[in-house]
Amino acid sequence: MTAHIKKWKLEVLDTKSPSFCGAKWYNASMWLYDGTTTSCHHNPTHSIDVNEIKTNPRALHNTTIKKNERRMMQIGEKPKNCQFCWVMEEVDPTGLADRTWLSSQSTDEDLKIAFENSYNNDYDLNYLEIAFDQTCNLACSYCCPSISSTWTRDIKNNGPYTNLPTDHRQHYTMQHGSTHFYKYGDANPYIDAFFSWWESSLHKTLKRLRITGGEPMMSAHTWKLLDWLSAHPGKSQCVIEITTNLAYDDETLDKFFEKCRLSAMPISIFTSAECVGAKTEYVRDGFSWQQWTHNFDRVVESGIFKSVNICTTISAVSADGFLDFLEWLLAYKQKLRPNNYKIDFNVAGWWELIAGNLEVSVNPVRFPTFQNIVVLPNDIRKKYSQQLLDFIEKPMINKDTIPVIWGNDVYGNVPHQATVAEYWFQPVEIDHIRRFANYLLEVESPHQETSVTHNSDTYVNSPDFVADLQALKKDFKQFFTQYDQRRSKNFVKTFPNLKTWYESIQI
Repeated sequence: MTAHIKKWKLEVLDTKSPSFCGAKWYNASMWLYDGTTTSCHHNPTHSIDVNEIKTNPRALHNTTIKKNERRMMQIGEKPKNCQFCWVMEEVDPTGLADRTWLSSQSTDEDLKIAFENSYNNDYDLNYLEIAFDQTCNLACSYCCPSISSTWTRDIKNNGPYTNLPTDHRQHYTMQHGSTHFYKYGDANPYIDAFFSWWESSLHKTLKRLRITGGEPMMSAHTWKLLDWLSAHPGKSQCVIEITTNLAYDDETLDKFFEKCRLSAMPISIFTSAECVGAKTEYVRDGFSWQQWTHNFDRVVESGIFKSVNICTTISAVSADGFLDFLEWLLAYKQKLRPNNYKIDFNVAGWWELIAGNLEVSVNPVRFPTFQNIVVLPNDIRKKYSQQLLDFIEKPMINKDTIPVIWGNDVYGNVPHQATVAEYWFQPVEIDHIRRFANYLLEVESPHQETSVTHNSDTYVNSPDFVADLQALKKDFKQFFTQYDQRRSKNFVKTFPNLKTWYESIQI
């Protein structure tokens, strides 16, 4: 599969331009509670023109900023807002950055239209990720008040965090009292524009709609959309994806199951975790590993969902528990699909037979910059990297239970011995793990912060254009010292592998 997508990249994507990405035309993420958008979750957000959407709901996606970035991609220039992919391609030139995976979700004909036609055109969406509001019952360590109402409450009750000079976005060092978020019941022009667009044409053009937050199960707008879907089964042909923390009671989950059954639509679950036990409860404040695994079991075993996906978010802290999480996931997959049979890799649907529709993605934390893995010492990063490489390269031992017939599969003719990872994980999962292993080794400085507005074609670099790693390390300790005090946690007790390094940081 990886060889196939690399061949596609060379023949379809790279023949257009070295920076071309179909997501800029056909993908969007939107936060309707504050009127911002971006083309994928790696981009910084920018504002949507509130006046334009009143007469043209498609302007929720087709903003001035995106149109300028399309222009740049058509002529081979690299927009600064897309630096995540440029960094990944520099770190591993033979690997696949997300612009390839995202572009491959559009048809070759759609990509041809995007490349050959005016960047100023308004394009319909194939994929939309939408957040109706920021209400959330968790306050994860890498998150911030603009995405979580529980984080907002922390800052309101305890005051801003102090002595964090590298927090240029001021997510933790300002009161946020002046920041306006539309709440449920408020007159919100962005919500109005979305439902107008949805009713008229969006429900027809979308192939995938992902609902996120905050926590979408805490948003009345989510339930409004689920009510529409259950009242109009089959009217929309898109796949619905729900990004949920699964950190709630059985009653809420039962209600969600019932709405999904009534809709008679393909629905996928996207949830999040990257450590196990106490480590994930530390990183994701308010999270219960026991509750999450209980709800995760119910989701997987319900038979309702097209697929179940786990989106890991790897910070300098959670990197310490990531291998344990992968081992847990491997054991979970093995429990679902016993590996006591051989299988011909040419048989259609073999991934469903082996790995099941259970997939993990790996996403490094870029912001806040002081939680990026670059703050860790090189010896720790090398250890983590090698552990991940060992995990995906471990060979199968019991030769009687491995898939032995690779034959003339469509991705090549060279038979080879399967590894454990190849047997239980999909190619995109292995690519994500390998990519992060390389990222741990190669990245020398954190990503640059940029800020943009809907009426500007310029990019404004943050003051830390040249990163001060010592300042980032100090801010790392300053942050988690205060985080421990506010959340009744203990960094050193929870992460003993990082104790010596953590205590050596002078603040």
